[in-house]
Amino acid sequence: MQISSMHALGLLQIGTFDVRVAKALQNLQSAFGSNPLTQEDILQLVEIFHHFNASRILTEILPHFLCDLDFIPTSILARMTRIYFKHCRVSSVWNVFCTSIMAHLKGDIGVASLDDILTCALACAYTNVGLEASFVVNLLEKYISNVNNQQPDNLKLTLTAMRLHLAMSYKMNFWFESFVRTSIDVIQEYVGTNPSSSDNEMDLVRGCYIASRICLLKGEFYNLPKIVQSSWMLIQKNDPTIENTIYMLATLKVIGYRMDETMTEITRVISTQTCNMTASDFRGLIKYIDTSQISIICPLFSLLSHELNGNDLTSFLRILSWSGVHVSDTLKIDIVNQFLRMCGEMPAKDCTKCISYMATMGLCNEKVVRLFVRHLKSFALSLGLNDIANCLHVFKKFPHTTPQNIVHVWAEHIVKGVQDLETSGLIKCLGFAARFKKHHAHLFETLIQQVQNAIDEFKIQQLIAISTILVGYKRYPLVGMLYSRIFAEIPNMNINDICLAYWSWSQSGNLNPEYVQRFERYLLPHLEHLNDRQVSLVMSRIETNTEAFKDAVRTTCKMPSVDSFIVFNNIIDVSQLSITDVIRCILSLGGKKRTNVTDQIARQLYVRLFDIVPTLPMNILDTIFTSIQEYGYMKPKIKRLLSNALIIGKQNKSVHVAFPKGDHCIFRHVSKGPPHFLVK
Repeated sequence: MQISSMHALGLLQIGTFDVRVAKALQNLQSAFGSNPLTQEDILQLVEIFHHFNASRILTEILPHFLCDLDFIPTSILARMTRIYFKHCRVSSVWNVFCTSIMAHLKGDIGVASLDDILTCALACAYTNVGLEASFVVNLLEKYISNVNNQQPDNLKLTLTAMRLHLAMSYKMNFWFESFVRTSIDVIQEYVGTNPSSSDNEMDLVRGCYIASRICLLKGEFYNLPKIVQSSWMLIQKNDPTIENTIYMLATLKVIGYRMDETMTEITRVISTQTCNMTASDFRGLIKYIDTSQISIICPLFSLLSHELNGNDLTSFLRILSWSGVHVSDTLKIDIVNQFLRMCGEMPAKDCTKCISYMATMGLCNEKVVRLFVRHLKSFALSLGLNDIANCLHVFKKFPHTTPQNIVHVWAEHIVKGVQDLETSGLIKCLGFAARFKKHHAHLFETLIQQVQNAIDEFKIQQLIAISTILVGYKRYPLVGMLYSRIFAEIPNMNINDICLAYWSWSQSGNLNPEYVQRFERYLLPHLEHLNDRQVSLVMSRIETNTEAFKDAVRTTCKMPSVDSFIVFNNIIDVSQLSITDVIRCILSLGGKKRTNVTDQIARQLYVRLFDIVPTLPMNILDTIFTSIQEYGYMKPKIKRLLSNALIIGKQNKSVHVAFPKGDHCIFRHVSKGPPHFLVK
């Protein structure tokens, strides 16, 4: 038989798999059911199929020896269990296998080694087999006894016992504190032995990671942070592998990134090994790396993009959108190209998440959204509520691409199941409905009611987002409830959130002097550090502030010139203003008193109007005309310019052209002279 030769070939791990090997595996499978085999032969056969990753064959031969488990030594059974746990735990026969193992263990617990029993019990803990807590406690007590009696121990045994405890903790409310403390002490002693081989280092980092996950269940880490720090210092001396580094990074994430120095060293090692990383390493990094360090692996995305799948793209975009880091033009192009390549093959959930993250970061354009809409039509009506919310978030930014027939069906679906929306999905739907309230009034009112009902469930960042979506919304009781929660959280908010909250609240119509002073109290210490956008937010309704606060803003803030004129009538260089800023300055004239300074600025603004007026819509022209009239200084040329523009605009609005039906219409450009409209 070929068992010994195939087993030796498998142990070489050289990746050889051709027609001859496939035929040999088939022969071995046939021989398994027809020839008598020793226990060692059975184990070697299972190991052969494991080495060549023949999961199907392993599943098919498993029923052949289920009846003989009682006659197989626990040492061999433990090795087989490890293999089958990797290959067959999703098959229906796996539960039958584990049930037989449990019956075997209970009769052999006094004879078999602790390592073998723990291995078999660990496999059973991940199935529906009834593994009693008392049985596990007995095993862990036996482990503690071995440690206390200073019997020969290695970290692999501790890892198996810790995995069993962790599996039982997820399965039921299981906690064995004396075992947790003992296992942490074992890891600490292991660090003191100064392990140098790569296998020993891998056991050490895995031990730290599993211990951190167990400790997280109770929120008590004991002395584990110090052990993790010592472990990293030990591993760092021996040129750590990327796999060990990722395990340490995962441990720090579980603990809560409390060790800044260790975190700095880990990120340094990651940055030096970027060129040698695989797609598997990239997946580990995006899962565990802190958002503040995401820029380290951004180049890795471009290098490995051809090996990544839709789930990898989704995970990367999620952490990238949360981090707020600057995205280079090259990375933007790579992300968009990757999405365009994968869009048609991605699962619906990943696809909607990707497009939502891209819209948040400003990576979408009409080409991307139209491709998404084309793909969306195949699964639009099967989406869940939160996936629909991701789509609406995109269509809010690109209304011209919105498939209205689908959105109307979604709106009815959301109204019926609004209580099942997550808070983030609720905010996205509200943003869409608020922008298109005229077309989705019922949806908007339903979402407003749900926000009101769930107001206590939102985090402070989400409350700020709601306040900016509903800026100018003045209906109670929602406005009162929303800003009551925001005011209570002001001490815990960063300066940008305070500026946003002040701006949105100032438009709500409830300018309580007490709240104004509360905002001022938190803003005053930060005035000199505000950027242009934050200064504009603060000064949007500065007339409601106290004189002391106005003086502080005037003397402290580095404000944009346009805001300095609008608020404090400072002299500005009108020739350097953008069209938007020119319009803002002119609209502010209506609330100003005439002075020599303002008249001088007004004349310069009027000169700029001659180039701007032909491009403005009717509503803006009307508002500009009214503002200049209220200011009381309108030069005759400006009056004629605006009056003629308004008259022409009204005439064009009233013109109705009836196009001939069934004919082809051609429009000639105005520069080519009449006729401009032809019918063929």
